Amino acid sequence: MQVEANISTLARIEAFEKIAQRLGFGTTKVPTPVEFVDSLSDYTVPEGLESRVARREDEHYPPASKKCQDMTVEELAANKDRCVGPAQIAPLLKAAFEGGAKGEEPRLNAARIEAGLLWFLFMSVYKEAVTCANVPKDCDSSLAYYTGSVVRDDAKGLAKYVKALEQETHDRIFDGNLAVRCWRDLDKGSAGQVQEPELRARALAQLDKALHKGVAAVVKAQLGQLESPTGDAARIHVDLLGRSLLREAKVRDAAKAAILEAELNKLPNPDVKAATEALDALFPCP
Repeated sequence: MQVEANISTLARIEAFEKIAQRLGFGTTKVPTPVEFVDSLSDYTVPEGLESRVARREDEHYPPASKKCQDMTVEELAANKDRCVGPAQIAPLLKAAFEGGAKGEEPRLNAARIEAGLLWFLFMSVYKEAVTCANVPKDCDSSLAYYTGSVVRDDAKGLAKYVKALEQETHDRIFDGNLAVRCWRDLDKGSAGQVQEPELRARALAQLDKALHKGVAAVVKAQLGQLESPTGDAARIHVDLLGRSLLREAKVRDAAKAAILEAELNKLPNPDVKAATEALDALFPCP
């Protein structure tokens, strides 16, 4: 099994890292308007993060009648779950970059950009794993969107967050990516022709389960920060990333998902213990 070490997605994760450092993700730094403008330049480079956010679809939902990137504003609104990138994440990021460039709520806008980009990476890992049935190199893009590398311990982007919190979960996500790559190498059907559907389904499920656990770990950590000096930024992460887990939560256990959703609706003052227990029950060790 070979993984392409020069996949173009790696450059997008490097851009994420530049933005993270400049805007002080996870710190108490107050970024300047100039730093928001410079970060926007990293976000909007040709074929960079913005170009992929604008077309990102959530493969957990059925395909719409046409590609999300070709929809009108009204059509996007009607398909906001499938069209998560252009309908939800792109407007969030646009407003945050613009607000930060004007000097408005610099720490909160930095948190919105951080959470929005993590949400995008979360969606992208699974999306690329699904579409590599048609485009084999997307298997490598899936790994790149997760860790920004092809080396297990060289964690960047989303992987840096997960690895810092739960090494085992990080390993299971990485292994899930390798399982998808392994299926693609073993399945000798041509692009778009799956001859081993059961093997593919198992690999995708392995990755998806671990990936949800990783994002749940990030949400749990932010729940623990709600009363800290960075609590206002933590609230943004809990709200955005917590809600990104609700679709899967409702599939797994509707009652526990209702508890999690109810606590998210109580922000900025949820019952942290109840929300944490719901996350643990819904997203156990992969």
